[in-house]
Amino acid sequence: MEQELLLYHGADRPFKTLKANQLTRSPSRSFLEVFWRKRGPIYLTPSLSFALFFGSKKWWGKNMISIKKGIVYFSSFNPEKDVYIHVVDISNIPKEKLVWINERELAVHLKEITPVRVETHKAGEISRYLEIVKDRKEFLLRRNE
Repeated sequence: MEQELLLYHGADRPFKTLKANQLTRSPSRSFLEVFWRKRGPIYLTPSLSFALFFGSKKWWGKNMISIKKGIVYFSSFNPEKDVYIHVVDISNIPKEKLVWINERELAVHLKEITPVRVETHKAGEISRYLEIVKDRKEFLLRRNE
C-alpha cells in the first residue's frame, strides 16, 4: 500500500471534484488566458500558505505573493472570508500526469480529481504564515530588496 501524498488546492468555494475546465488561479497563467481559455491542468501545491493565498484573493485587482520574503499583498482583503482548501492525495495519480511547474506548483493533467476532504479556513489565517503588507509600493520594494 502506497503512502498518501497530500497536496492542496485553494478556492473561494468548495468543490466535490476539481475539474480541469474550472477557472484556475495559477500565477503561471495570465488573467486573459485564464478568462478566455478555461481549459488546463488542475493546480495543486504542497504549501498551505500558497493555497490560502489563492483561495483568499479576488479575481480582479492586483494580488501578489513572495514566499521567499514571507510577504503577501491583496488589493482587497477580507480576513473573515471563507477559504476552501481541497486536500488531494496524488499517490494514485499516474506519474506522467504530474508536472512540477516549480517547488510550489504541481500541474495535474487529468479531467478531474476528487479531494480526500475539503477544509474550511478563514482568509486571515494566511497571516500565520505570511505577513500581509497593506501598501502595494511597500510590497514591491520589500519583494525586490
